[in-house]
Amino acid sequence: MVHCAYCGFVNSTEMTACGNCGSPIEASFGPTTKTVGTSTGGGYIAGSYHTQRTRAPRRSRSRVPMKTILILVIIALFFLPQTQTYTEPMKDRIIDLWDEYSTPYYIYPKTVEFTIERLYTVSMPSGRTGTYELTLHHPTTGSPYPLNEPHSQQLIRMKVTPDYVAGDAPNSMVWSGNLTGGTSVEIKLTYTAIVSAIDEDIGAARSGTVDQIPQEYLDTYLGTEWLIDPGNDNVQTLATQMQVGTGGNVYLILENIYNYIMDNFEYKVGREAKTCDQTLNKGYGDCDDLGILFASIARAAGIPVWLELGLLSQEGFASWNGHAWTNVVIPLVEDGQPAGHMIGVVDLANEYFLWMPPFHFTEWIADGDGSHIQNYYQYFSGTNGADISSLTVTTDYTTSGEVKRAAE
Repeated sequence: MVHCAYCGFVNSTEMTACGNCGSPIEASFGPTTKTVGTSTGGGYIAGSYHTQRTRAPRRSRSRVPMKTILILVIIALFFLPQTQTYTEPMKDRIIDLWDEYSTPYYIYPKTVEFTIERLYTVSMPSGRTGTYELTLHHPTTGSPYPLNEPHSQQLIRMKVTPDYVAGDAPNSMVWSGNLTGGTSVEIKLTYTAIVSAIDEDIGAARSGTVDQIPQEYLDTYLGTEWLIDPGNDNVQTLATQMQVGTGGNVYLILENIYNYIMDNFEYKVGREAKTCDQTLNKGYGDCDDLGILFASIARAAGIPVWLELGLLSQEGFASWNGHAWTNVVIPLVEDGQPAGHMIGVVDLANEYFLWMPPFHFTEWIADGDGSHIQNYYQYFSGTNGADISSLTVTTDYTTSGEVKRAAE
């Protein structure tokens, strides 16, 4: 057995491409240190990460490996009448082994420590003079908003050249200035972070009801926020449907919304984030479109859900692209009594419901102010033709630990 270096899905040894995501099978995750590239060697991956959101490739079918066929034959022999007298005690163990072997699963690191370099180049065409302003967000340890729980990401160090000034939005960094024709300005950021896998062990039995959600989250994450629109008539109708038969159980309502989107919408990359009506009418969307719809329906059902924005690694940390996922709040109960609450993660594009492997990097978590989310997307402005390009590379990463999770 070998697992995919991109998504962690376990495949048979003779397969050359992952049966889950289709990536080439070249390496396994384990305690690993690897240098991926350097900024001086032309290894930067170009892209405007604020406009093209990404996800992992979808699952594809794979043929049945010979090892599986052999095990099936052995099991059949054990169940023949001629072997009953001495194989009966072994049947339960064989069945257990078969269940373990035949269940698809992922293996991915428990934690990843990585260093990434990001280079932004602002340029002005010849013969012109203009101004520019670039606004990015400081990827803090934990959430940039005090209501959120401690997060899965620790920022170890950050180096920025040239220095920035603080912007109006929380944790925002701003660079601005004048440019003459034919000149350019480079802004370079180097981050070292440790990201942990998220795997919430919770089901409907441990979830409280909507009326048990802490008030501070209701005050912040229930209203309209940029394109999140819980007041939309279609969203309201869907929210009512998602609550039927749940008794107000937050986990069940969120699961219904998640399944509705998974069953009825296709993932398709877009250039700009869509409104709820646009996504509903088209029947497709990318990571932020599906996240916005999920958050809108959940809020209409009385459950606070908000966006988390940043980067998703691709091809074993060889490159990074922009990504969006959501945070949810779930009240907890124990023996029928309130027992606090938890913050979970739902990634609609990659089909992660309350779990997420450590292949992401968080730059911004919504704080309830729609203008702050809009500023994240509209991160650059310039006059008279000023333009920007962005380049990202992983210089090294180290993985540790291992998580095994059954594929859903």
